[in-house]
Amino acid sequence: NCDDIWDDEFADAYEPNQNMGTAYDLGEIDGDWLDVGTESLTITELNFNSADDEDWFKWFADDDPGDDPDIAIYAEGDPDLYLIVELYVAEWDTTTPMVTAEGWGEVSIDEDDFEFDGGWWWSDFSWDNMYVRVQTEATWWDEELCEDATYNLTIES
Repeated sequence: NCDDIWDDEFADAYEPNQNMGTAYDLGEIDGDWLDVGTESLTITELNFNSADDEDWFKWFADDDPGDDPDIAIYAEGDPDLYLIVELYVAEWDTTTPMVTAEGWGEVSIDEDDFEFDGGWWWSDFSWDNMYVRVQTEATWWDEELCEDATYNLTIES
């Protein structure tokens, strides 16, 4: 049952991915240096099997010279599910998210949310290792959400 105690029965297919150290590795999400377009990957049927469940994913956004990776994150799920999405860049700061967005049922982050003063963040070609953390507000989690609410996560770079 979903009683706020870890239960594998309700774990999604990517568990355990509770922190940056156990983030599920999605590999490279970007074309090769000849392809300067944006690649996209969607992960479906994710859930929160306890109030403190977090879903962490990492990927390599191969930012080749002249290639703006167009990072974007879209989380979409049950309208009663409160989603908190954070984007981290390993080469920038792994203790502070570059950007955070939250809301009921649907949340999005794109490059307009993290423009730096004095230039674009992607002008440093070594910023390739990305992490996304998705969680819910623990006080709004309940057994019904655990059993029935899922969300999909789309990553573009």
